Amino acid sequence: LLTALGALYESGLDPHWDAVFAGEHVHRVALPTYPWQRERHWIDAPEGDGPQEPPAHGPAAFLGSRLDLAGGGGIRFTSTVGVPALSWLGDHRVFGSVVMPGVAYQELACAAAGEAFGPVPAEVRDFHIHRALVFPDDRTLRRMQVVLAPEDDGAFTFEVHSSPPAGGAGPLREDWTLHASGQVAPRTGSFVPDTVDLDTLRKSFADHPLSPDEIYQREREREIDLGPLFQVTARLWHRGPEAL
Repeated sequence: LLTALGALYESGLDPHWDAVFAGEHVHRVALPTYPWQRERHWIDAPEGDGPQEPPAHGPAAFLGSRLDLAGGGGIRFTSTVGVPALSWLGDHRVFGSVVMPGVAYQELACAAAGEAFGPVPAEVRDFHIHRALVFPDDRTLRRMQVVLAPEDDGAFTFEVHSSPPAGGAGPLREDWTLHASGQVAPRTGSFVPDTVDLDTLRKSFADHPLSPDEIYQREREREIDLGPLFQVTARLWHRGPEAL
């Protein structure tokens, strides 16, 4: 009844309120004569349609947040990947779709090794790419996990998995895809890389220049479209199977 009277009052009818509330313990309350005042205390969300790209604060900043598993079960890193989260992904497309570059998995392995072993030399072994991480459009996001599992010799196996975004509460979903795997281990012994005289090497390649634009054109002909962020070669020479 009161709801109906309220609707009539909003329409312009002035009910006899004393009769409406006869026998009720009610009294009139004076409303303020000035406009309502308020002050917002909400924090404005950052602009954009998805997660913002993390600041570059070290190797493979997209490795994500770290979780040390109980019982010495290893380390797990979780993050969300896609063009909205990692803008540079938009410059690496294969057959029209955004694809995670293969070298990104190696960067993840090296960054995870740094987390596991600290500031000591480490190496990546038995690296394999099992399946491409493909994004059908520039809006798609996927959850990514990098898992390190300890081995008896002090090394860790590593795996890179991804899954569609979680859909909320419900049964456990086993739709994770394995993209890359291998092993990371602290380097034992000293490592002295071979050195060459750069000027001598340049002279031996001087008669065999190759335009970088030609390389990128060949990639486009293979439906591998590399944007400006992946076109970093300024000069190039080749001699048989070797390149400089």
